[in-house]
Amino acid sequence: MKNHIIKYLERLDSMTFKHSVRVMMISSEIEEYMGVLDHKLMNAALLHDIGKIYIPHSILDKNGRLTKLEREMIDLHPYLGYVILSDLGVNEDICRIVLYHHGFSPLCIRELSHYDSSLIYQKASILRTIDSFEALTSDRAYHRGLPSKEAIDVLLSEKNYDATAMEYLKKTAGESGLKESFVRRNGKDLSVESVEELIEGMEL
Repeated sequence: MKNHIIKYLERLDSMTFKHSVRVMMISSEIEEYMGVLDHKLMNAALLHDIGKIYIPHSILDKNGRLTKLEREMIDLHPYLGYVILSDLGVNEDICRIVLYHHGFSPLCIRELSHYDSSLIYQKASILRTIDSFEALTSDRAYHRGLPSKEAIDVLLSEKNYDATAMEYLKKTAGESGLKESFVRRNGKDLSVESVEELIEGMEL
């Protein structure tokens, strides 16, 4: 299973792969901040965009307004990720955190079940907050990254955030990044080889 996951991650474009790794790092920090030990949030964070392997790079990297169809294609990626990970036999909690990390689309609602718990929804909400924050603060083809404090203001204005994640981000954010964060302290992205080693040690 883990070999298949590594192969899927290697198929992601460089921007999405690096974004996923940074979201995973921040998720790990927030788990530590919350005293959470199961690492399901961290593991889901690394895998949250795996469904984007089926989205054309021309759409993911588009420097301009997306068409309605292009937006709908991108919006499919949480569900595609859920299907991929479920088929590989990944832990159901991790799969469902990935499924709900952009909220409840019609496809997500179709998968709602008695299996879900408030804890899954909370972790998906935390992941959505971190995902949005990292995207806002990183340079993309279609925008320059914002300073952390500006990104926090955007999330607050849109009310698209989890209170615990936002508490952590506000606590650690400086003008140019997360002052106390491993992500910024480290100053570089993890290599593909390091990520592969990390996956080997994960409980999936």
